Amino acid sequence: MSSLAARASVAVCAPAARAEEAELAREAAGWRRHLVRGLQALGLDPVAGAAPFVLVRVGPGIHTVLRERGYAVRRGDSFPGLGADWVRIAVRDPHTTDGLLRELQPVLGNLAARASAVGHPGASMVTASAHPTDRSAPPRRELTA
Repeated sequence: MSSLAARASVAVCAPAARAEEAELAREAAGWRRHLVRGLQALGLDPVAGAAPFVLVRVGPGIHTVLRERGYAVRRGDSFPGLGADWVRIAVRDPHTTDGLLRELQPVLGNLAARASAVGHPGASMVTASAHPTDRSAPPRRELTA
């Protein structure tokens, strides 16, 4: 280990650094709760967890619409067992989260209205999503080329 790396190791283990880390973790947990509550207020059912992101089933194509509105969310189909109707939303500060939720609300309303208008069986998907850990649903098979 170089002397610079050794000094950095000592610095990040110092009581002040550990206290700062704990404060940042508390802040991030609060931001995550804010995001989860906001998604729940929209009728969604985000997956519980402690990661710096939230998985939630919103409907196909939502990530594209949000990207067009300036919000980048990751498609959920890159996670084993999830499909294109899931997204991964990174935990951000409440101001950024509130903006995302404001953009998401009319998009979800339009999706539900369109699905309902054509008698799509997934019309209620926006408010009744299954968690990837729900064992009552049949397992999905992921195929790769």
